Amino acid sequence: MADAYESPHTPIQDEILTIPDTEEQSHYFWHYDHRRHDETLQEVADAHGISERTGLRWRQEREQFSNGRRTRKQKAQQKGHKLGRPYRVSQEQLQSLLTGKENPVRDAPIPVQKRVNNVPLCPRALRYNLSNCEDAHLYAAAYSDEISVANKRARVRYGNNYKEEPI
Repeated sequence: MADAYESPHTPIQDEILTIPDTEEQSHYFWHYDHRRHDETLQEVADAHGISERTGLRWRQEREQFSNGRRTRKQKAQQKGHKLGRPYRVSQEQLQSLLTGKENPVRDAPIPVQKRVNNVPLCPRALRYNLSNCEDAHLYAAAYSDEISVANKRARVRYGNNYKEEPI
């Protein structure tokens, strides 16, 4: 009667899967690549619970498709373009944002630069484009060590007003 009220649980599986998954394949390939000189291919296959023929097929597929996932990207790079949608902002416009001579509001935050330079992106997308296209990952507006005229005037006024006060 106690068995009828037991909670359900996952059935116990065999240690070696009947249909090996990619994890099993990766273990097999590691073992194959690091096998001892006296170890046969049959012994390597037996250690992973597959036939020698399956191991041969996996090795042939690895030779043929070893770089299959990256093939499209490599072909696109060879042709000089990228996969996916084209960028909405040209490389020249992004370059002009990074140079101080062409960007009069280079000191301003990115939302201001976006608005003044008529960039058709939200600030987050602009930051993303700058990091991906121009490799400007930590892009921040330029700053200088010089004090602005207004700030200097305010500091001098404050100093004159409080020069007699104790610290």
